[in-house]
Amino acid sequence: MTLQLKNLVNRGESRACYLHPGNGAKCVKVALRPGKGIKDMRREIKAYQELKDKLGIYLVCHEPLLADTDKGQGVVCDLLRDDDGAYSRNLLYYQQRGLLDEDILRQLRCFFTFLLQNNIFFFDFNYKNFLVWCKGGQKLLKYADMKSYRHTRSWSLLKMENFIPVLAKRKMKRRIIRFYAQGHLAYPEYVAAL
Repeated sequence: MTLQLKNLVNRGESRACYLHPGNGAKCVKVALRPGKGIKDMRREIKAYQELKDKLGIYLVCHEPLLADTDKGQGVVCDLLRDDDGAYSRNLLYYQQRGLLDEDILRQLRCFFTFLLQNNIFFFDFNYKNFLVWCKGGQKLLKYADMKSYRHTRSWSLLKMENFIPVLAKRKMKRRIIRFYAQGHLAYPEYVAAL
């Protein structure tokens, strides 16, 4: 069955997120250019399946198969809604409005620390890839973009960071430092020692 996507939830640089027409608790992420991004979507599903037991508290749940839609194939994910019923906002929303509190910052530090301590390498950290889910009176940090897991757009031909963990860790640390700098946030110095 082909899903007819009508209600746009959010839009990024390369994908759009629509309300799932048959399940209001789900959304479907599709490429803005039909037929493009299928490889990234498959990588995202595979990454979620591999990491859900290790990072589940930080991840948005992904279904294991791509869905057929009128806008091409898409990834089906949980649609996070806050206690008030509104769609959960991304971290950029919180950062731009000065709403990043110590609890959100602590969860960010824990997320990055866990990745570095366990050699789990992501290479695309931006404020739109994180959601803050207000559930049961708590703010829960969720990482919503799995496609950069072990996938770097390296300038080098050999992409050695894909094979040498110390290089991957060094590169990811630089991305984390850049993430903090872009948000004008103090970089947690202990991360440098990991």
